[in-house]
Amino acid sequence: MIHSPLSYTAEVRRIGLAAIAVAIGVACSAGDVAPNLLLITVDTLRADRLACYGGDAGAGLCGVFENGTRYRWAFSSAPTTSPAVATLLTSRLPSEHGVVNTMRSRLP
Repeated sequence: MIHSPLSYTAEVRRIGLAAIAVAIGVACSAGDVAPNLLLITVDTLRADRLACYGGDAGAGLCGVFENGTRYRWAFSSAPTTSPAVATLLTSRLPSEHGVVNTMRSRLP
């Protein structure tokens, strides 16, 4: 359920910009020390299977989350992995970076 009258594209961009703003804020407040950043991407894993979200698997992975930031809600820019990860790494929508769900898709 979307809690905003914004279109899906605008919602994805708004969330992405908010995440970038938080990351910049953390980086700037750290002074000369760069923040530790670990990006974990997992394909085809339902959150409700993980112990930290009420499931019975992935206790080791949930241990990593204990000292980090964990989100209750996340949205994807695409229903398949390749374009979604390309968007995550470039901050561009699939229509802009051109990666689709084929093995021959490449970022420019």
